[in-house]
Amino acid sequence: MRPYRATPIDKPVDSGEFVYGYLIAYEGYSFIFSYKDKKGFIHSFIEVHPETVGQQIGKVCHYTKKEIYGGMTMRSRDGLRKYTVTYSDIFCRWYLKGLGKAWEEPQTKWNNYEIIIGKEN
Repeated sequence: MRPYRATPIDKPVDSGEFVYGYLIAYEGYSFIFSYKDKKGFIHSFIEVHPETVGQQIGKVCHYTKKEIYGGMTMRSRDGLRKYTVTYSDIFCRWYLKGLGKAWEEPQTKWNNYEIIIGKEN
């Protein structure tokens, strides 16, 4: 299972502060918990804003090690196209959904794209 990230409930949604770990969603509430040791003890259990939850789906490239999470905004290296990282329940895979246009790129080679920091659309 891939880890998740989300904004804690005590922080503003747009704060950019995240906690990382695994997701528990129950009756409209979302929690992130993380394992810190090999014995499996849970060292943190934090309630988060459900709308900020995103699952890690990979890394942009091997040398930068920047992680990609569902819902992030990305752009092509040439800067001409912007996308949102979206999951398809029909095809059971992640893809890039074009912003402002009707194009999609169902690919997993993330190194041709870069993460746009912030909520720039």
